[in-house]
Amino acid sequence: MIDAGRPLRAGHLAAALGLGERSGKIEGLRGKLKRMVARGWLTEDTPGMFEASGQVIESQTGVGGGGSGG
Repeated sequence: MIDAGRPLRAGHLAAALGLGERSGKIEGLRGKLKRMVARGWLTEDTPGMFEASGQVIESQTGVGGGGSGG
């Protein structure tokens, strides 16, 4: 998702993850994506369009100085 560089719909993510295009799989994934939005891991600025939050991007790229220490 981070590599996409743009928000994606649940159907596109399901296809990219190899879940197929059946509505049941897409709806299940959409529910998980909504929970990730609630936890702050994703954003949904436009309804149905999911994107990694700044917090997740910083942890993946090492930008922001909030590393694990050690």
